[in-house]
Amino acid sequence: MFSLCRAISDCFSMASTGASSMSTPQTFPNGSGKKLSCGAGSKGQRFYQWVFVSFPFPTDEGVHKGLLMQRSLKNPDQLAYYFTHAATGTNLKKLVEVAGSRWAIEECFEQAKGETGLDEYRVRSWTGWHRHITLSMFAQAFLSVVRNNSNSRVKKERW
Repeated sequence: MFSLCRAISDCFSMASTGASSMSTPQTFPNGSGKKLSCGAGSKGQRFYQWVFVSFPFPTDEGVHKGLLMQRSLKNPDQLAYYFTHAATGTNLKKLVEVAGSRWAIEECFEQAKGETGLDEYRVRSWTGWHRHITLSMFAQAFLSVVRNNSNSRVKKERW
């Protein structure tokens, strides 16, 4: 843990105010960042300012680890951080695209909790837990396919 904190502190010049928290806007490198969209939302494209910093310690061959930082354009005090473990040569745009898919994945898990009982297991063994989760996720996949097929039929009938 110390090496990770040291790597992060080495990558950023901390504000002279003595801020040690990564949640302050001063830790976002000034003048850096790229405005990119992390995907479409309900109100259009979701644009944020993004910065990626590679960790300075060695990793597996063909892999680099780092910290992907996101700052809101509307509210610069709002920051989010993602630890990354990606193939060497992965560009910033691809990292941002993957980070943006988090919302769709979270929504899928919320649906599975409500529709197929993903969070309602009472098991005492790994085998029982694994069976419950597998069945719940299979049921969620089945419902998603059925829902998608019924929606496409409705659209075809309208036209």
